Amino acid sequence: RPENDVNSCEEFFILIVKAYTIVAAMNVFGMSEITDFPVEEIFPTLTKEEEKSSIIESAASVIVEEYVKLSYPTCLPKKPDHIKEYAKDVLTMGLFYMEFQDAIREGDGKRVLICWKFLMLIYRATGHVNYAKEALTLLCQYHYLFPKRLAEQLIWSRFINTQGQPGTNIPADLHMEHLNRLCKESLSNLGANKTPKAIQRIGRALGPLQQFLQNFDITTKVEKGGSSHTIRSESADLKIIVNELKKQDVFNNSPGRKYQSFPKHTCNCYKGINKRKLKKW
Repeated sequence: RPENDVNSCEEFFILIVKAYTIVAAMNVFGMSEITDFPVEEIFPTLTKEEEKSSIIESAASVIVEEYVKLSYPTCLPKKPDHIKEYAKDVLTMGLFYMEFQDAIREGDGKRVLICWKFLMLIYRATGHVNYAKEALTLLCQYHYLFPKRLAEQLIWSRFINTQGQPGTNIPADLHMEHLNRLCKESLSNLGANKTPKAIQRIGRALGPLQQFLQNFDITTKVEKGGSSHTIRSESADLKIIVNELKKQDVFNNSPGRKYQSFPKHTCNCYKGINKRKLKKW
């Protein structure tokens, strides 16, 4: 089941989110095929990259305003389209997840903090109370409890870049897991010679040892996979999923539609929240 091993399903999940995003864009811009052009001209002839970025952001905002629902929901119609609600939920939570992961890769502490504001409510709504408390603690520490210098360290010292390339940051706690694995591998080589002194010596040498191993691999030209999984060309799979979603017309409202597996699904990531209890909490 996906919830039992989320990491193994991440690549497939991202592929699904991309497909839903493409279908949403096609729906907004009146396109029937992936290779079609929008009905209205969106990208006129431009010379400045700043203008291109502005138009892309404007076009993306149209999709977000139409289908992404991270705000507290309004009342549903008497006979809602649960298939469309499911599609909006996939798009909302999928894009939010990708935003959070991108903020980590870029080492953007401010964006990560904004994501944690939403995560606090999502964890609270889904019954993950301890995670919600951790999110609340983080927000309170940054905004109210810590002095300015410590607050800035709190949000900017959460990442580490071991590759020296842009967009390759990883969480500091994940780096600690990598060091712990290296430590365990080193200790296993001691065999019967494990002593407190030897264990302490290995612990102190972990940093230089990791650097030595990296330099050795570079010098000997050992090919090593990156921190992210190698992904084969996904265009064929993406096209299949997009065509299926278009066939189902998931983003056009059709009251009464529903999936057999979850017939009453709604796009409401806060549906488990009681506003009065939340304020008291």
